[in-house]
Amino acid sequence: MSRWRLMAMILAFGMLGGACVEDVGGMLVLRSERLQPGECSFEPGEEGDFLARGTLDLALTNRYVLFPTIRNELQEVGQVRIQPQTAGGAQGDFRDVLNESNVVRLESATVSFITPSNVSFAMPQGIKIPVSGSIQPGGLATTALEIVDVTLGGVLQQAPEFAQAGALVTVIAEVSFEGTTSGGTEIESNKFSFPLDLCFRCLVNFVPGTLFPDDDGSLTCGAAAQAGMDVEMNDDVDILDVVTPCNVGQDDPVDCRLCRTLVSDPNAADAICDP
Repeated sequence: MSRWRLMAMILAFGMLGGACVEDVGGMLVLRSERLQPGECSFEPGEEGDFLARGTLDLALTNRYVLFPTIRNELQEVGQVRIQPQTAGGAQGDFRDVLNESNVVRLESATVSFITPSNVSFAMPQGIKIPVSGSIQPGGLATTALEIVDVTLGGVLQQAPEFAQAGALVTVIAEVSFEGTTSGGTEIESNKFSFPLDLCFRCLVNFVPGTLFPDDDGSLTCGAAAQAGMDVEMNDDVDILDVVTPCNVGQDDPVDCRLCRTLVSDPNAADAICDP
């Protein structure tokens, strides 16, 4: 699934209505959803797999997308029932038409970062990111929120902390949402805190059977066929199968063979994708 198809699917916003919740007068950011490699989808909910923290490998990408699930804590206040006229003036069939003032229309998200004091870079504060979509009273919705864009990611990639493999710095992303109810009341969500590990080359994964001696004697990553070697395949694991993460360089391990296809410069590929 392409990145843009995934983004379009996520931004469509699934909605689940009808839950009985306490009327606390706002929105609640519940959690960050985990995209499963190979599926790259989920249903908004409060059960199942989720991300307690994220990982951004700056050797592989310069952006990070969060998938927060938000619940509308407002209660449904009512609906009316009307009988519309047909084109000829006669009365048509009865139908339900919602006259609901507690539907939340999302408008923006605010993102700030807590950065350790002993690093050379400073993460931004109060970033406003436009969002769209609506959530029925008691319902849930999930959106894709790019909390590290390519500009910020490019700055991080130049930081001396990430000049070599093994580097890792944890920052805390604080995310809240703003919106307006269909009745015209402005509301905002709680502040959702999400630890984000920034690293260099920490997600590159060396699958057994994919490392072979290079010309200089060091190990290099590649399939047996690429290395020109006669290697017996494991009956249980086909080493030529490469699982592509939904967002390469974000959260999930990246097969070193996939890594080499992404890094076009051979010298850079040796430095990033080999042990």
